Amino acid sequence: MHPCKVRRAFCLAEGKAVHMSKIIPIPRETSRAAQAIFGSNNFYIILGNSLANILSEFKPRRFIGPGWEQKSVIPILSLLTLFQYMERLSDRQTVRALHYRLDWKYALHLPLNHPGIPEEILCQYRQKNLFRCSHLSELQEMLERLAGDPALDKYIDKPVDAKSMITAVCTLDRLTRVVDAMHQAIEGLTNHQPDWLRRIALPHWYTRYYHVSSHLKPFISSDRPEAFSREIGEDAQYLLDCVEHADTPGLDELEEIRNLHAVWQEQFKLSADASALFLSRCASCPSILTDKTHINA
Repeated sequence: MHPCKVRRAFCLAEGKAVHMSKIIPIPRETSRAAQAIFGSNNFYIILGNSLANILSEFKPRRFIGPGWEQKSVIPILSLLTLFQYMERLSDRQTVRALHYRLDWKYALHLPLNHPGIPEEILCQYRQKNLFRCSHLSELQEMLERLAGDPALDKYIDKPVDAKSMITAVCTLDRLTRVVDAMHQAIEGLTNHQPDWLRRIALPHWYTRYYHVSSHLKPFISSDRPEAFSREIGEDAQYLLDCVEHADTPGLDELEEIRNLHAVWQEQFKLSADASALFLSRCASCPSILTDKTHINA
């Protein structure tokens, strides 16, 4: 399905209740392919086999998903967010994983030729959960059902807190955007002004921003997100300051530099001591939000 049609279906689907109670079986071709590769102890295989029991009588009051989600009671976006949380994947990596990974398709009862989803829908889904209590309570109910299933108890020993999960995934994806923007800016400068970049580049940039194109592997550590946010914010701030005061004309006109500047302003602000503060929300969140706290304040 064309991404525009998927987005249009997403808009039409919001607010509709689920009328079907029967979960679509795992497509035969998906089952055959996944079981040929993965063992019976694989979390996603177990989840796919247990999903009908876990979601028995689970009927969300609102439906927030693309049109293909209306065909069953499987809360695909909720489960994808859980997968992101467990594997520490950005939205872009999650969209790619849904396209490539047979175990995910098995868990979600999707066909091999599933068209995928637009990346921005994952962000929209998180916003609705964070700022609409009814959606968040439905997500929490699903997570509690997963934790209460005997087949999954060794993988999920207690219910994940829905709000904490959403916040963690959102934070990781936002940091990923900054890392991607830094990577692109460094590549752009390498192509246009390599000698200037060599003079101002910091030694750790090569290892921090070189391997950011991994399709499926996380590249942001889970044990120090606050420190990491400060570090990449200060890296971007330093590079933008160098560009602003450079004696080489035209650097600030590079598309990659303009993009880095926009991303930095979306995710950070300057503190009183001129250091980078990672904001609690980015500009893509609803304007009704007023929380101005910072995770590293």
